[in-house]
Amino acid sequence: MTFNSITNNPQVGDERNFVRIREAGVGNYVNEIVLRPGSSYQVITFFHNNAKSSLNDGGKGIAKDVSIKVHAPSVVQPNERGMISSTIFCSNAEPLQVWDEAYVTAHTPVQLRYVSGSARVTSNGEVNGQTLPASFFTSGALLGYDNLDGNLPGCAQFAGMVVYEITVQSVTKPLPGTADPDDSLAGPQQKALALLHEQDYAGAYSAFTSLRKLRARREGTSSKMYLSNLRSSITCLRLLHRYGEVLPLAKELSQASDRALGPTHSDSIEAKTWWAASAQHADDPVTIADLHIELADAYYTKGDILSAERAMATAVYFENKALNGSGDATEEVADKTSRTQNGEKLRKLAKSAGVGALAAGATAAIEGAVGQLFD
Repeated sequence: MTFNSITNNPQVGDERNFVRIREAGVGNYVNEIVLRPGSSYQVITFFHNNAKSSLNDGGKGIAKDVSIKVHAPSVVQPNERGMISSTIFCSNAEPLQVWDEAYVTAHTPVQLRYVSGSARVTSNGEVNGQTLPASFFTSGALLGYDNLDGNLPGCAQFAGMVVYEITVQSVTKPLPGTADPDDSLAGPQQKALALLHEQDYAGAYSAFTSLRKLRARREGTSSKMYLSNLRSSITCLRLLHRYGEVLPLAKELSQASDRALGPTHSDSIEAKTWWAASAQHADDPVTIADLHIELADAYYTKGDILSAERAMATAVYFENKALNGSGDATEEVADKTSRTQNGEKLRKLAKSAGVGALAAGATAAIEGAVGQLFD
């Protein structure tokens, strides 16, 4: 079972491009848009369990624990290309999660604000018109068909969309740390963004690489603009499917974000998630397990216990892959939690996650987290 993998869907085209944006009620949804202060925008996320409908009756086609988690920048500067992303999670899909993004730019500094209660589901099922909780920006929100219970049958008639709205307002005065500290790089920055906008990903990657080198010398590798350029470099490589080159940059972004912002910051958590996804491409289950223990620690510190549970289940699953039957994955992960801030609490989560995580992994052959096994 896979989500959003069909490249010629008659309704949406390439399902892998499942996050798009438009000015509210105006025109078609697009991959990138210029934000105007005083306007509102709609972000759409398409979700589709690609399993055959013939598998639904026996239960094999039913996706479990399906949820959506979104991310949007709070501020976009004129020299930035902001990313609005959605991640679809499923505990018995391969891969465990898929993600996509739309991009926003602005001619002047702007602030983005989510319109409370605007996230609604479009579906052929009973969930049509229902509102998602604001947790879809933090721990995530369950999707579904008959109910918002995480269960989604396979095939096109059970697909759906989530649409939410954001407002855009001018920033009346510069926010601390948001201005480009080096005016001489404004031109190269705009050129790199233009190449990315024109979908010249190889050219954009080269331009962002040059900017990163200059900023590293002048500003340091923890500066806001260095991290922004590093993130853009990763985006280019992903779009070029050069996953082997993503891994070291994703690792650098994660470690630099931890230093500059702290491990519980949303950007740091997202960067660590990217590193873990890159490690999965490299077939490195030990690193994936260790990173998810760190993610669990960050989530627990933030008070997001559900996400911490999911991360610990993921750690147990990949630790088991690394051991390949030669040890007790639950005990290994539990022991590793001693290095974390919330060690004893995470140790208990590892114990409760262990049996369910391994059972789900064996029966569904998933390659990732097996969330919501703890109720």
